[in-house]
Amino acid sequence: MKQLSVIAFWCLIIIPILSLAQEPHKRERLVERGIKGGMNFDNMHGNYWSNTYKTGLNGGVYAGMHEHYLGVQVEALITSASYLTEGNYNGYYDVAQVKNLYLNIPALFEIRLVPNLWLQLGPQYSLLLNSKFSGASSSDNIFNASTFSGVVGLRIPVYRGITMGGRYIFGLTDADGLYSSEAWKQHSMQLFVGFRVM
Repeated sequence: MKQLSVIAFWCLIIIPILSLAQEPHKRERLVERGIKGGMNFDNMHGNYWSNTYKTGLNGGVYAGMHEHYLGVQVEALITSASYLTEGNYNGYYDVAQVKNLYLNIPALFEIRLVPNLWLQLGPQYSLLLNSKFSGASSSDNIFNASTFSGVVGLRIPVYRGITMGGRYIFGLTDADGLYSSEAWKQHSMQLFVGFRVM
């Protein structure tokens, strides 16, 4: 099942890029590569988790292809996320902060709404790199190693290759690695600035 999910994710990346590349050259295409970074505000929905949003950081690289009103963009981001537990779960802390480190790979379709505003939509694959409770060594065993999310957001080209934007990321698959009856879904609000380098 996990292999099928990964294959489906990569198909969602490759198909729009190929379709955009094979269209007749009626308009000028812009290929962009760059770096980006920003802040995220994370929350884990489910039993034993607080509804408090905690601040984290994100940074990485992106590559995209855009033309008059359509585009695609793929990113690779290292993201730190924090969550607060609430209550006692299988012997873990009554109240504790969990800090996770992810490799996030969003594959985004882009639609130009007005000259300087792009709507971004698509899936995101997340790979858990590290996880720690405050005051404890590791909590990897309570989270799934990989999850899928949905992304919706806006991107605004500002000036000479500089872009700004924000997005909302909502979990589609269960992050609970303990396989309890209650699903855990990650939610995040993200603000970013991007700099085109090529």
